[in-house]
Amino acid sequence: MSIEPSKVYGCMGCGTVILLYMRVFRDKRVDVLVVLLILFIGFSLVWVLQGTYFSKPLIAWALFIVLPIVIYLSLRKSKPFRFIAMGTFLFGVVFALVLETMAELNGAWHVVDTVFTYRFPGGASLDAILGYLFMTLLTLVIYEHFIDSPHIGKMKLSSRRVAVALLPSACIVILLFIFSTYAPNLISVNHLYLKAGIAAILPAIIIGFQNPKIYTKMAQIMPLFFLIYLAFEFLAVKFSWWTYPSGQYIGTVSLFGVSFPFEELFFWMLFYAGSLVVYYEKWIDDGK
Repeated sequence: MSIEPSKVYGCMGCGTVILLYMRVFRDKRVDVLVVLLILFIGFSLVWVLQGTYFSKPLIAWALFIVLPIVIYLSLRKSKPFRFIAMGTFLFGVVFALVLETMAELNGAWHVVDTVFTYRFPGGASLDAILGYLFMTLLTLVIYEHFIDSPHIGKMKLSSRRVAVALLPSACIVILLFIFSTYAPNLISVNHLYLKAGIAAILPAIIIGFQNPKIYTKMAQIMPLFFLIYLAFEFLAVKFSWWTYPSGQYIGTVSLFGVSFPFEELFFWMLFYAGSLVVYYEKWIDDGK
């Protein structure tokens, strides 16, 4: 399967997303425009500075994209950073270690261009985990600013709900490290990206059936992050920041001269941010 949209359709898609957000978030139009401007400037800087230290994917992602947006939105309105910090740790570190370890072991993708040389047992790079951390932080800050209902009073973190998500995940990480070191064949999975992608988004869809309002939140956050991740993927493939060595994918997407697995388009670009906010509401926030 090959998808070859033209640059005209790409520009139309960007324009549609901008108009959509301007209409949905009428009371925050200034913030929408500033975020989009930061994204445009950030990705432009990554392109211009290619070949320098600042073009390293982790540096570029954190310095030019995530931190400017997080700082700006935090100054515009206070955020529940206790909740955001816990969600960032749980989903951006613990869950990320599971996904990244399995991906590296099975060749679903491989991070090449790194700042730090350290890799965890199983091959997950420190850069990748830090990248997930910043990715999760950006998602949750944007979600809290534009979409989620304001926290009223001093709402407390539910230690029980956090433990339900954290403890099993931590155990899985430890087991993965053990298997990757002593018995990697036991965690070898064909078409890992497809199977892991389904496993990642299916619970979010089920939770949405139980609470239909969740689907509205997913729909509101997905278009923006689709554009962000699509732009970052274009740079990543073009400049060989990461590769897809296994070849076990259900199809290939070709956009603007670069190609990547269909799973990357569907599970990461389209559903990652939406699924993340569902799990954040389920296990960290107030579930509403």
